Amino acid sequence: MELAIALLIFFLILFVLVAGYYMFSNHAARSVSKSVVKFSGSDRTDQEIDILYRRKFSSIPLLNTIFEDFPLFHRIDDFLQQTGLKITVGIFILMTMVSGALVFLLCTLFLRNTFLNLVVGLLALFLPTIVLKVVRKLRLKKFEALFPDALDLMGYSLRSGHSVMSGLKMVADEMKDPVGPEFSRIVEEVNFGRGIEKALHNFSTRVGSDEAKYFATSLIIQRETGGNLAELLDSVATVIRKRFRFREKVRTLSAEGRLSGYFLVVTPFIITGLLYLQSPGYSDILYDDPVGPYLVGIGLILMAIGSYMIHKMVQIDL
Repeated sequence: MELAIALLIFFLILFVLVAGYYMFSNHAARSVSKSVVKFSGSDRTDQEIDILYRRKFSSIPLLNTIFEDFPLFHRIDDFLQQTGLKITVGIFILMTMVSGALVFLLCTLFLRNTFLNLVVGLLALFLPTIVLKVVRKLRLKKFEALFPDALDLMGYSLRSGHSVMSGLKMVADEMKDPVGPEFSRIVEEVNFGRGIEKALHNFSTRVGSDEAKYFATSLIIQRETGGNLAELLDSVATVIRKRFRFREKVRTLSAEGRLSGYFLVVTPFIITGLLYLQSPGYSDILYDDPVGPYLVGIGLILMAIGSYMIHKMVQIDL
């Protein structure tokens, strides 16, 4: 048993080191500006460079080929792009496996029931997804707060006689992250030969915001049908601001439900911890009795289901 635990710890540490190396070395999703530097000869390597941002799902060629054939991994890649982090699908899957294995190992060291260890380990598989969803939500909120100002800036550029590409470039230069870098990527993709319709579609998918989809759809339709683009952008910016204010109002009104959900999730663990501090042997029956670990495992599963249902109840699609 001790040898198995030692081997498991060794492989977990190895996985963490490999994941950290590939995460911070940034093999995938290089920026076009870096690609230009490499093509100019000042920093030339033998590595293949894709100037049109075709994403790699994994730095391992075999895994990359396998992942490309399944739509599920394409959806995971879209989700990872929306977080703004330079993480490939392969690294995300590795993080998920390491998270589950590490929590399972910790439970094996402190708990004495295989079923309960498996339940907790399986629930831990979702930890990276939960963390990345929080990161994506914060980034999306920041984008939606800055996006109307970006549309106003682009409208001012068009009224002063600049072209659409000049307006996009102005937004890319003047706006802060995440709006500026996303518009910069649109400009770079178009400059390197990709159609503006495709670049806008990639932009809306990459951001994952309804506001970005409205902007991309409006610009594409205007290019096909004509019209005053500056006035169109003003209208879109006004609608986005109203949606943003209404969403914040809904968030305030639903705060009670969200707080209740947090309280219901945290309370059992707090009570268990307090009981253990006051009477250390009080909850031993949950682990010593043959039925106890199964009851704890079922309780954790039901708690996870209930948390998900509460989360869905307080979410309002606008």
